[in-house]
Amino acid sequence: MSAYIVSDDTAIVVAVWATKPDRALPTVADVTAAYHELVAENYISVNHRYRENEGPHPAPKITDGMIMAAMDLAPGKVNGAIRNYNYQACETSEYPASKAAKMVAAAGKALLDRLAPIDGHWGLDEGELAKLDCGAVSLMSLIK
Repeated sequence: MSAYIVSDDTAIVVAVWATKPDRALPTVADVTAAYHELVAENYISVNHRYRENEGPHPAPKITDGMIMAAMDLAPGKVNGAIRNYNYQACETSEYPASKAAKMVAAAGKALLDRLAPIDGHWGLDEGELAKLDCGAVSLMSLIK
């Protein structure tokens, strides 16, 4: 693995989606705090990987406009930012229990909830899949 410090835009997108309340814009203060936490964890990962002791770079001034832009990004770009950050920050054994890892999970959940909101009930009724089974060949069986 080649670890690096993600772009400020990547960290901001993850911070925005991690702090997003339901259907509302997160505050600049909340996003800024999350950004600092994410960048600090990214530096911990890179420093661990390369046995360095670099500190976080100066943070950009996060604005409401940046937050709105992050919320309006195409879902694939948001997913890419979340996955990129997670990959670059995961070098230490402490990462899975870190605040940053929890923020990554929250950002992913927020994105999934936006893309596929629950349609009114939890789970599936017994036999629901059988009703949909048309005997077609599964795409997964073709991959094997």
